[in-house]
Amino acid sequence: MCDFDLDGIEADAEIGYIVECNLEYPPHLHHMHNDYPLAPEHLTVTRDMLSPFAVSLFDPNRPWKPTKKLVPNLSAINGRMLEWFILKAMIAE
Repeated sequence: MCDFDLDGIEADAEIGYIVECNLEYPPHLHHMHNDYPLAPEHLTVTRDMLSPFAVSLFDPNRPWKPTKKLVPNLSAINGRMLEWFILKAMIAE
């Protein structure tokens, strides 16, 4: 949708928009956003995603299983649905 202009939408517009987009975090923002990225996503956390320290905390009496979590990360996300004003704020960063 090449003709969609985020800057042309007024903040108090009567009509809002949901935008499907592909997000990439530019490397120059990684350090600044590392603690709290703007676009967390739902992921199923698997054992291979865990750090060696996290694995060392496993309790042998409680088996660990993959779990769906809201994960703040800096990786690319394809097909993300965002409200237009959130996307506009992210682009402004």
